[in-house]
Amino acid sequence: MYSSMRGLGWKHRQSGGQVCNKPSQKYRVAVQVQKSEYEKLEKRKAALLERVAVEAALRIGLHGTLAVGIGYYAHLDPLGHFHLDSAALLVGCLAALPLMLVDTVKFLPDWAPPHTRQQRLPSSSAHSATDQRVARQAEGPDCQQAEDIYPLAAGSRASSSAQVQRVERWKTFRGAMYTLQLTSVMGNPRRHVPLTWEVPLRALSCLSEQMLYRAILLQGVSNWVEDRLFEAGIEDLVAYNWWSGGMSVAQCAGWCTLAAWLCGGVGMAARRLYDDEQALQASVQAVLAQMNAQQHKKAQRSSVTSLAPPPTSTFAMSLATSVDKQELHGVLLGRFQAASRASRYAMYFGTLHDAVEFAVLGGSYLLTGNLAPAVTSACLSEALLLYFQRTRAAKQQQRLESTLMKARTTLDQARKTAKDTARLVRETKQSVKDASKDTIN
Repeated sequence: MYSSMRGLGWKHRQSGGQVCNKPSQKYRVAVQVQKSEYEKLEKRKAALLERVAVEAALRIGLHGTLAVGIGYYAHLDPLGHFHLDSAALLVGCLAALPLMLVDTVKFLPDWAPPHTRQQRLPSSSAHSATDQRVARQAEGPDCQQAEDIYPLAAGSRASSSAQVQRVERWKTFRGAMYTLQLTSVMGNPRRHVPLTWEVPLRALSCLSEQMLYRAILLQGVSNWVEDRLFEAGIEDLVAYNWWSGGMSVAQCAGWCTLAAWLCGGVGMAARRLYDDEQALQASVQAVLAQMNAQQHKKAQRSSVTSLAPPPTSTFAMSLATSVDKQELHGVLLGRFQAASRASRYAMYFGTLHDAVEFAVLGGSYLLTGNLAPAVTSACLSEALLLYFQRTRAAKQQQRLESTLMKARTTLDQARKTAKDTARLVRETKQSVKDASKDTIN
């Protein structure tokens, strides 16, 4: 017994301490591994918290410092006459409703594309229609006469193509919304930070941003526009019949500044969308030109090498090949158009969100002359956004875990099938060998 234990100890020393034959040693190694993994996880969490805290401090500090510095030199109140009262809180809550509605449309539905057969039926019908069109063009003009004889069939094909286009547009819109949702959820670096950290950081971020953008920039530009209006000879009261008697020049300057700023932001977004579409169209034209050049070179090479006229079957195959190339061009154009449409939808929704945010926050500040409604609206919107990001991140993690589980199950089934196949092959070989031996004997 002593010799056997000594042999086990010798084996343990020779293997570098990796093979543990005693239960106590195995337990110690398992505890050490778990402890090391826990320490790595804690270090990773500490590094993440430190990075998030540094980024938030820099952002909050930058906005706050700029607000205080510009306000000091421009003689503006960086807090925007901030004072809390019931009227300010009510205006802030009402102003937050449109922005919260936009965030709800973005985050509440599950925009993940469904992987069902019913959604693939229109695309399969489109492929079958493409195959039928290729066959008709390869066979001859009889099918075109059949279409003239049976107009109901042509009408049904047109309606099915319109239905396919509607389904494709809906799928494109859904994919664009899912991309926006996933980017906003997974692109949040603070999703792993505890709520005790994230809530005050978001509140301070809202306060510093409203100090800079509303109390300093919007108010400063409004004061400059007010001075220009007074220099132009406008009186102190601007009368409007549809308003409650009229508004002062300061109020008119503020609302004009807000409207001009909003129109400028929408115009910049439209210009950016136009530039993206032009770049996408240029890339499409370049790809199509390259494909046409390659096709032209192949045609010239085939015309030089072939002297005899092609047979009927070869002619039909070449015609089908040309139709396939045309279909490939159509598919390529469709893919690029879908990508352009998806980017357009994403740009539309992003511009809508930014416009609504700027309008409601700036309008609440100009309406009350108090920064508290704007800060209240921003905090409520951030609270709803935080809730949606946390819930969507958890659902995305569950979806990822289920996908990994399905992939692991599929891999296990494939391994089992491979093992069964190998076993059957071995048994077949062995049976063949046995049969050959019996035949020889």
